[in-house]
Amino acid sequence: MIDYFKYGLKSKWIISKPSKKDVLIYDGLPKIDFLLKKQKIAYFDKRNSVNLFVLFKTFLNDGFKNIKENYIKNYFNLVSPKVVMTGIDNNLSFFKLKYIYNKPKYVCVQGSLRDKFFINQCQKYYRDNNKKLFADYFFIYGKNDLIKLKKYISTKFVVSGSFRNNLFKKKVKNRKLKEMIFISQASNKYFFNQEKKLVSKLIKISNKLNLKFLYFLKNEKDSKFLHHIKDYFKKLKLEDKFEYFIRDAKMLKNKSLSFQKKKDHYNILNKSAIFLSLSSTFAFEAVSRKQKVIFFPVNNFPTTNYIFFEKYAKSGPFWLSSKSSRKIEAKIKNVINMNDNELSKLIKKYISDIIVFSYGNKDLLKTLKKFKI
Repeated sequence: MIDYFKYGLKSKWIISKPSKKDVLIYDGLPKIDFLLKKQKIAYFDKRNSVNLFVLFKTFLNDGFKNIKENYIKNYFNLVSPKVVMTGIDNNLSFFKLKYIYNKPKYVCVQGSLRDKFFINQCQKYYRDNNKKLFADYFFIYGKNDLIKLKKYISTKFVVSGSFRNNLFKKKVKNRKLKEMIFISQASNKYFFNQEKKLVSKLIKISNKLNLKFLYFLKNEKDSKFLHHIKDYFKKLKLEDKFEYFIRDAKMLKNKSLSFQKKKDHYNILNKSAIFLSLSSTFAFEAVSRKQKVIFFPVNNFPTTNYIFFEKYAKSGPFWLSSKSSRKIEAKIKNVINMNDNELSKLIKKYISDIIVFSYGNKDLLKTLKKFKI
């Protein structure tokens, strides 16, 4: 009870009664309003808000016993959705919701590469519980996820790639590459330390190959961490050798959907460029579009503790474990020189089990249509 009280103090308080909607988003599904009309969607924020109307209704009807489950049940009942969806697929609580409120269909959409931490969570759950973790549908990145997750989640799996990536059309581009784009995963100094030496080498290689270098940063503008990054490259006298690309979510706030989509950072994936990263999901979304991409994983490919990392060698056609400048340059030249046919064959062999590209999320739309959404 003390934990609930602390949560309440930190949360945003909402007074109004939840409205009835066809779709209820549980815990988040970024860009869902690019696919479905806003009027159809309601949101259940399990982290940052409390609805007072629902809370008092729960106290009156059910008392304090099982307050968390009863609060969810009452909230869902008031919204009365046909479908409950989430894009936070590593949150086990979603897969228990059917046992709390069983009227709607439950649809999970994978949000990023899944690691063994999630598998460990599932194993821990089953040591103490007999009820199956459940969803009616689970839209996943690739075949690897199906093989590993089917042991733990009772659901109908649909291999469909990244929901967000699928929202953006793959445009015909000039095959002559003009840029080298590094996709950063650094959200703090610890992660920046993992990539800064590599980025310095890549900047020098890009200049040697006459390619414009673009450093795609994870953080927003004007943060202290951003100044730390800029100071590092300034000391190396590299600040005039490349450009930053910085996501600016504030610029898109309260703008029309068409403007948001036009200015969304996913459009960068249509550039005539070679993309590089340690192991960013965004870079995997790029290679699923048949862009030329190279990964430099810290430990294992495709990423540290990936659910199926044992399937992949230390180095491959699109990834390199060595940090040697000579080997990095050779790998970059090799990928740049791949023709479309060779690139497609290698992506199908090495990448398609990790992630596919399916423009328009047609499988998801087809499923929602069955539920009259």
